[in-house]
Amino acid sequence: MNAHDPFGRCPTILPKTLSREGRIELIAQLVNDLVAGRQPDPLAATWFGSAWSAWLLSSKRADLLRDYLEIAAPPRSKRTPQAVYRTICRQMTREDDESETASPSTPSDSEP
Repeated sequence: MNAHDPFGRCPTILPKTLSREGRIELIAQLVNDLVAGRQPDPLAATWFGSAWSAWLLSSKRADLLRDYLEIAAPPRSKRTPQAVYRTICRQMTREDDESETASPSTPSDSEP
């Protein structure tokens, strides 16, 4: 049994080292893997599953996003997890576009 968890679950070390945006991105990757039928990262899956399990077993009225996953928007903020995820997606698309334009072009067949 884990000394920090009466249920013997794996400690949540990785996500605590991540920013809120990092945890949102981790959840998005985990969900994308599950939807695509791929095996998700084991540590991410354990963290996510442990948060859900703790929330379901909780006897208090707790907020899953705020109290367990720690991704809820700060008070008076409009940066919901969905808004943060959209920003992450836009940044990834921009980086992909930049890497495509930065790659060297191949000479065409018409050049000598």
